[in-house]
Amino acid sequence: MMFRCTWIIGEEGKLKQFSSADQDKMIVNLIEPMANDSLRTICIAYKDFVMSTMSSILSRRVIIQGVFKKLVH
Repeated sequence: MMFRCTWIIGEEGKLKQFSSADQDKMIVNLIEPMANDSLRTICIAYKDFVMSTMSSILSRRVIIQGVFKKLVH
């Protein structure tokens, strides 16, 4: 999941770009040491949706739900 992220919430809650170099550093400096101590990491990600995009997503969802209803009935 982390490799799909392009931004990260940094210090003081400000957004900053999350480059592949930053991701590699996080793996080496944070995730691998925790994994070596048998600790697990949890990733939380979110995506802001623009309303024009949401209407497209919702219309696809309705179409997909309709297809599944036809398959069930």
